[in-house]
Amino acid sequence: MIVEISARHGTLREDLRAYVESRVERFSRLYSKLTKIEVIFDHVRANTVVEVVLHADHKHLFVVSEENPDPRAAADGALKAAEERLRRYKERLRDWQHGQI
Repeated sequence: MIVEISARHGTLREDLRAYVESRVERFSRLYSKLTKIEVIFDHVRANTVVEVVLHADHKHLFVVSEENPDPRAAADGALKAAEERLRRYKERLRDWQHGQI
């Protein structure tokens, strides 16, 4: 799994980068077929926008974004939403494979 953490306009603090890396590690335990995770920080006006892009199964793309003045809170919100979306996808896939749909 490839993990890319970047900032569009500026640089990212090392403590924030380490925090995001520790949160992203859990995604591989949640769904083993993730190929790439991109976390992109952007500063728009007075807010920080965090965008999480998940590449799964070489064909599915999940994009989640969160906006908040605090970069850590924006990252938390985006990662939590991405985790929830990945959980729902995994449940739908499991139900489909077991004929429960």
